[in-house]
Amino acid sequence: MMRVLYAEDDPQVAEMVRLNFTRHGGDWALEIVDSGRRWNPAAMPCSWSI
Repeated sequence: MMRVLYAEDDPQVAEMVRLNFTRHGGDWALEIVDSGRRWNPAAMPCSWSI
């Protein structure tokens, strides 16, 4: 499984990215945050692929 952490401050762009990942399927987990400061590494402690 590929894990992707995506930081985007524009909610509309973040939603388009989420829809694109959903549309194309695949074996990945997408986490979208609005700032690098908002990501909680304790909640998802493993390393990210991208």
